[in-house]
Amino acid sequence: MKKKKGILSVVSLAAFFLGTGFLFAQDVSVPAEPAPIIDQAELEHNLSPVTFINYEGPYARIDTRAQIWDIGYALGNAVRQGASFAGDRSRYFVLHSVTATTAGPESGRLNADVFGLGPDVGVDHIRNLRLIMQGYLEAAYGYSAGDAALIAEFSSVYNAVFRGNWDYFSNRYKSALVQYLLPTPERAGLSIRFDEWPGQTLMMLPLLTATPDSLSAVDTGTLSGEEVIDEMRKDDDRGIEARQGLVDLKERESEQAAEAAEEIRRQIEEGERQIAEQREKADAEREQVAAERARIEEERAELAASDAPPEEKAAEEERLQAEEDALAETDRRLDEEEEALEEQDRALDAQREEAAQNEALAEQRATEARDEREAIAEDQAAIIAGGGGVSSDAVNAAWTGVLAVRLTDPASDLGSPVRIEPATGDELRRGVLNTVRIQTLTVTNNRAFAVAGENTVANGAIRLIEIDVGTLGMKAQSDTDIVETSPLWTNGESLYALIMAGGATQLARFNLDLAQQAVTRNGVHPKSNVIFADNRLLVQGPDGGVMSLDLNTLAR
Repeated sequence: MKKKKGILSVVSLAAFFLGTGFLFAQDVSVPAEPAPIIDQAELEHNLSPVTFINYEGPYARIDTRAQIWDIGYALGNAVRQGASFAGDRSRYFVLHSVTATTAGPESGRLNADVFGLGPDVGVDHIRNLRLIMQGYLEAAYGYSAGDAALIAEFSSVYNAVFRGNWDYFSNRYKSALVQYLLPTPERAGLSIRFDEWPGQTLMMLPLLTATPDSLSAVDTGTLSGEEVIDEMRKDDDRGIEARQGLVDLKERESEQAAEAAEEIRRQIEEGERQIAEQREKADAEREQVAAERARIEEERAELAASDAPPEEKAAEEERLQAEEDALAETDRRLDEEEEALEEQDRALDAQREEAAQNEALAEQRATEARDEREAIAEDQAAIIAGGGGVSSDAVNAAWTGVLAVRLTDPASDLGSPVRIEPATGDELRRGVLNTVRIQTLTVTNNRAFAVAGENTVANGAIRLIEIDVGTLGMKAQSDTDIVETSPLWTNGESLYALIMAGGATQLARFNLDLAQQAVTRNGVHPKSNVIFADNRLLVQGPDGGVMSLDLNTLAR
């Protein structure tokens, strides 16, 4: 490292540069627990359209899983209560679009819930977005937590696969819903980049029955189409766990649909029995009416041929006419009852159609589940045949090498922690963190630390972090914000970094648990280095003058 004029500088022998884009730290001993090897070829292979790029780093505020889940639950609860729109267009919102199926161009097209992310959303990781959707599915349609989480995962992949595919969305969904995607159809679906989510996301959740407490409320067939499964199979494990979960859901969905069809058929049989009984009774009553009319006609004929006085004939005719009027009223009643029975017949026709739809759905989901189980079995066999398991030698190799940070973008100083095999330069493992400031990686007491994070992300922060030397993930973060350009210095069991306090750049001391222990009061030069000598700390003040400070208190 070149010494800059006027600024204290020192070369740390604990870290050095080797090659472009890497900062290496001295090797550390790690616990002997298994970890899969990930080489560069596999990393590149996994950069498929559904490898989501998330913010991985410290946060200014960490919401609990319950708080994140509740965002979706509140939206779902509103929809379940009958709302067609819920939420805030600037943040999280849902458009519930369900229209009756009609013939013509709309036949076969889908209803959907449009799950939108407004410009002010703070979600920056796919696991949190899925958690929000899980809460929504639990509240709106009564799915269990496990089923809702599974559908949320498939929904995110589905929307990433078809992101911006206007031809697909406009031909697959009903026109009333498609119009909502205009005038910015490129927002349809989900970007794989978290920084492209705010204000640019309209996720489609395809609906089948849209009925609460039905496993068929969401169209799992659409969510698990060939394109989606093909993408999931690109993962190292070929997405087997999630696919098996959906197979299980489809089998239960098939059983539920079959049970519903059976219950509807039972209701149809009962309805048909009741209608038949009522028609049989009506037929008997019509026969009786016909017999009564025949009797009346006979009595009229006899009356006409009799020698009875006119007064008696008139009275008798009046009686016969009253009986005939009563029979006419019975005819009207029987006609009305027949119309009601015909209406019941039409209702039974609708039930027959519903039962047939449930039977077809049960058969379809059973077929899909059976076919997918066979495909999963083939993939499992291929993994075993290809040595998909991790050997003991591979496990041991995963823990060798040198800890380093690899740049994720040549134009940035942010990177991901990696382990490199020094003899070959092969990458043995890469962590999911992607916001480690490459020149701050340091190791002390067999533990790895760095400055990481971004403050341009909605809830992001720049903090001190401890890197788990096994998983290469973030093990802990400080509560104090760190200056973006701050180096990281170590001395014994203390870490030193620059922070902003009292309106000035200050030097702060942290213990290895990342708790702030002390801070300067009069400020330090933002470009100064720190030198440790004779139990003192040397650093330049704001005016460039050297200050000698106590290592622990940072007082003069």
